[in-house]
Amino acid sequence: MLIQTLAGTLANERGYISVKDLHKYWVGHCMNPLHLKDLLSVVTYNPYENLSRTLFVTLATAHLCSNLKATLYIVCKILHVDRMVPVDEFVGIYKYLALLDMGSACPRSPTLGSEDDREWAF
Repeated sequence: MLIQTLAGTLANERGYISVKDLHKYWVGHCMNPLHLKDLLSVVTYNPYENLSRTLFVTLATAHLCSNLKATLYIVCKILHVDRMVPVDEFVGIYKYLALLDMGSACPRSPTLGSEDDREWAF
């Protein structure tokens, strides 16, 4: 899967993806940069230079899936190939996606936010 490849290739050892590197990879593989801009438009904190791997996978999967259940299923498959998803991580992803689904502005979180963003707003 492309999302899994992107997240695995671009994430650093702490699990964060440089937005600059993501943009270079995206454009370098002939993908429309407007789609990336649309994908990242959901992120409510600015400026951001890094996204967590979890946030990128969650947002990319949410753009591809038609409902919350399908999105969560794929996110869990991508992020945890060989082990179970920790409950606190699953709950954080679920709440974030539920707020997206309701059209609310999403809060910042250390699980899903930028590398410099450490407030858990749930």
